Amino acid sequence: MPLRTLTLLTLLLVGCSSPEAARADVEQAMAANDADRAEEVLAAALEKHPDDVELLLQAAAFYLRSEPREHYKPRLALHYAMRATRATRAADPR
Repeated sequence: MPLRTLTLLTLLLVGCSSPEAARADVEQAMAANDADRAEEVLAAALEKHPDDVELLLQAAAFYLRSEPREHYKPRLALHYAMRATRATRAADPR
């Protein structure tokens, strides 16, 4: 089994118990210049917490980063920003 798949499965099973922990893990991975790990943590966390506004905004910001270049995905960033907007409206339907 490839290491990336194993890492993602581990994150899904034991990691990201809370959105706060996931956000902290993403920040830690980015501080260590490990964008691949940050992306894996985001993916796993969003599977478990699909409506967490702060996590969605963190994903949007992640995909707007210009370095490393392969992670610059403005359409995906817009997708997460729009999901955050919908989640905010659903939580406070004024």
